[in-house]
Amino acid sequence: NSFLDKWILSRLDLLASDMDQHMKNYDFSAATSALHRFWLYDFCDIYIEAVKPVFADEEKDASQEGPQAREHARRTLYTCLDSALKMLHPFMCYVSEELWQRLPGRQEDESIMVTKYPESRPGWRHFGIEHDMETVNTISHAIRSTVSSFDIPRSKKPTIFIRCSTSNEHCSKPVLEPLSFLIETLARSGAVTMLTPDEAASDKRLATCATVPINAYLMMYIELTGMVDFDAQLTKMTRKMAKMEKNEAGYAKRFANPAFLQKTPEEVKQNEQKAWNALKQEIQNTRVAMESLEKLKQAK
Repeated sequence: NSFLDKWILSRLDLLASDMDQHMKNYDFSAATSALHRFWLYDFCDIYIEAVKPVFADEEKDASQEGPQAREHARRTLYTCLDSALKMLHPFMCYVSEELWQRLPGRQEDESIMVTKYPESRPGWRHFGIEHDMETVNTISHAIRSTVSSFDIPRSKKPTIFIRCSTSNEHCSKPVLEPLSFLIETLARSGAVTMLTPDEAASDKRLATCATVPINAYLMMYIELTGMVDFDAQLTKMTRKMAKMEKNEAGYAKRFANPAFLQKTPEEVKQNEQKAWNALKQEIQNTRVAMESLEKLKQAK
């Protein structure tokens, strides 16, 4: 199976393991949360989107997304739907039965309620692949967020360069380069090129790119020439920055208030702290993007 197929089957195996534990503990809230996470985020948001190119062009070379890859993807899709519907059945019995009956190969007298409940399978869990996919998702999200923040039309697909790490295996060029096509698909971007730190330092193509940090190990360079009105974008980002800094000051004032710290429930404080941290990160990212735009504007 492909990297993508192994990843979703690993997530399916985690779901089966979690569901077994939650059902034994009668923890139905945790069980429904696990199902929701798999169906919405793992299966629909990522796998379904990422596997579309496999079926998009029937004429593609078999060594890439050809008949064998399509057959593997079909089998993986079937396995996920079959098992996940069985795990969903105790909570949504009528809907899961109706959908399961529509899967290929069903017999007239079969019912989902008497089939064997899915179990975790030895060899299906791949922690390394899950870590690598987490990095792919982080990069894809950063690209989509950056494209949105620069108001780049969806019809345009900017070229992306990623400066990889030499100190983190899951953020290294040897790991990420084979997954570039997957990142392009999930990010809906143009070509994504992985570079080592040395390659990035000497690559002249980066001179016309905006620089956006992804995390402590990865840096993104996005080609903006002909895609962005620098003056209009800087004006917009300046207004956005002023609003974010005002909100950030509000969080700082709130957490400096002893009454808020003493009387507010812990869960609320944790959520507020997360929102504050996210805002501070967004301010930092916006500041870096503005500095990059200024440099590109002056270089024009």
